[in-house]
Amino acid sequence: MIQANLAKAKTMIEEGGDWDRRNRLKVYEGLYFMFVRDFKQAVDLLLSTLSTFTASELMDYESYVSYTVICSVIALDRVDLAEKV
Repeated sequence: MIQANLAKAKTMIEEGGDWDRRNRLKVYEGLYFMFVRDFKQAVDLLLSTLSTFTASELMDYESYVSYTVICSVIALDRVDLAEKV
């Protein structure tokens, strides 16, 4: 159900959406991938939205950074971890 709604939202954003909505969708997708334990995809999305996080309806920024760091430690190798985080 969640995956279907994310796909529907992605289609709607592609038809016409500003950067803020695209960014929020990436946050939602990143958290979804984290919950289903696909940490590689999650960390790619979470890191790409870290500097422009605006989805404060989900969680505060400090929690978002914490989740991003935890997923990064799990999914990235040492070189990428040192580079990106």
